[in-house]
Amino acid sequence: MIKNRWRFNLWLLLQCIIVICFYAAYTRGYDVIQLLYRYDITFISFGILSLYVLSSLWIGIHTLFGMHREVCDWPVFISENLVTLGMLGTLIGLMVAIGSLFGLDLTNAADAAIGIQTIAGGVSIAMITTLVGIISSLLLKIQLVLWDKTLTAVENAFFTSD
Repeated sequence: MIKNRWRFNLWLLLQCIIVICFYAAYTRGYDVIQLLYRYDITFISFGILSLYVLSSLWIGIHTLFGMHREVCDWPVFISENLVTLGMLGTLIGLMVAIGSLFGLDLTNAADAAIGIQTIAGGVSIAMITTLVGIISSLLLKIQLVLWDKTLTAVENAFFTSD
């Protein structure tokens, strides 16, 4: 039981660090959720974050109750595909950026300005979804390592039954 609490406490510490980072960004004027809402018109980043939160909560609950990772591999599948979803957002953003150039009269200054704004919007979609996918995947993989049996040797070193 102590081993399970140790793993859960590590998971909880990671969640607290994530919340503190979001709070620090918010106090410095970076409302991350508002930025995602404003610049990601595809809402792929919200889908990535939703998958991350659900997987993270699932890992936390199973860590608390001492279930091993062999019970289910879907969190591993999700952690590996969060980057893929980010890359999907990148492709969509680039398609928006490039598609905005077709049919534009670049000799007209007003059309050129609208084209540049649309290109900037497409590139922001591309960058935001990629960044959210990579960070979410990395954080979920850290949680999976904490939950994995690779920590058994460390736990046995600290929690011996002598």
